[in-house]
Amino acid sequence: MPVFSRADLLRTVAVVGALLAMAVTTNASAREFRAADTQSEDYPTVQALRYMGRLIEEKTDGRWLGLFGEPGVNVLELNLALVKLGGK
Repeated sequence: MPVFSRADLLRTVAVVGALLAMAVTTNASAREFRAADTQSEDYPTVQALRYMGRLIEEKTDGRWLGLFGEPGVNVLELNLALVKLGGK
């Protein structure tokens, strides 16, 4: 069994801590639809993607205690909203 020095242990703990901090602070809203990059604002696909983006934001739950985990989409509420939209 290899013997690790205190410096190795501290370095490993620092790396693991940095990775955990990055995982906790990653923002789900950083991902955006980019259809507007190739088509004009009034194009129906661009409008639909913007609407879907807003709907997904509304149906997204926050992090646990505001810190841990990733925000999750409430799929049931999102699907119900889409079904209601299709009924119009």
